[in-house]
Amino acid sequence: MPTPKQIQDNLDNLYAQWESQFTPLYSAVREMKRLMFKRIFEKSGGNKNTEGQKIPRPARRGGDYKGDYSPQYEKKKKKRPIPLELTGFLRSAFINVDIETEGLSCGIVLPSNEFKKAQGLQFGLEVNPRYKSFRGYGIIFEPTKEEQEEMLQDHAEQIVEQITNALNQG
Repeated sequence: MPTPKQIQDNLDNLYAQWESQFTPLYSAVREMKRLMFKRIFEKSGGNKNTEGQKIPRPARRGGDYKGDYSPQYEKKKKKRPIPLELTGFLRSAFINVDIETEGLSCGIVLPSNEFKKAQGLQFGLEVNPRYKSFRGYGIIFEPTKEEQEEMLQDHAEQIVEQITNALNQG
């Protein structure tokens, strides 16, 4: 049985570790990112935005076409029917670029060129004047309430496990 001093030392060591590598958070955010990837890019996840709306959906006002895409884009989408995927770079960057970590915080990141593409898909002509009538598909690259809740639960469980291990070290 560890002494109170040993327990305090163990907890102090654990916190010092977390200040430079907060692994319970990093692991939970990576799992949330995987769930987001499935929701956004995989058919089994529904290809949905954060609000749960199917992508693509008619997301523009005006324009002279009736489908979800412009006639030129419609031809390209026949080759790559997955929503948001034309070259595959955005999809690949989202899943392959690791989260950004710094001490007690972390975040999901995209390379700048893919970030701009993601912004255009979300907000359309509001952020990219090249679009004539496309209003965007809504917020896509933020976690849903359920994804956030699952991440927080996972994060809490990992913290409890690491604290329990620190308390039991003798």
